[in-house]
Amino acid sequence: MSNIDQEKIEKDQPIPVSIENTKKILFQMENCICKIYLKEGEEGTGFFCKIPFTNQSLPVLITNHHVLGENEIKNGKIIKLIIYNNNSKNEVKKIEIDSSRKKYTNSDKEIDITIIEINPNKDGIYNYLEYDKNIYKNHEYISLEYQKKSIYLLHYPK
Repeated sequence: MSNIDQEKIEKDQPIPVSIENTKKILFQMENCICKIYLKEGEEGTGFFCKIPFTNQSLPVLITNHHVLGENEIKNGKIIKLIIYNNNSKNEVKKIEIDSSRKKYTNSDKEIDITIIEINPNKDGIYNYLEYDKNIYKNHEYISLEYQKKSIYLLHYPK
């Protein structure tokens, strides 16, 4: 037994996620991520986020263009989604697209994004991921303080 190394954190390894941060990730998975239901039984993943927009924080649904494209975000369309929150109870939401919402979509394969403004009072969606304002400090692509940090992806596989 004397030849066993004690557990240690290597200097080039990401820092493990703490219990407190694991709880935060679980909250985000249950409240800020949604499954979008499309025609013909297809599904996609979306997430709720607050993004900077004209000196304010705009609540939005973000997904891929290949999930919700131009035709799916036209005025009069309804987007059906499910949020897994409240201790695993599925919460069905329907977002009616109208002219009061800001919308953006880009089909370029490098971008592949759709953003739809959320109205918390109308849509009943109140939890959002927050944009980290420090990620692009000093106009660097990604701030050096984020290099070699752990990351995680929130989505519904397949």
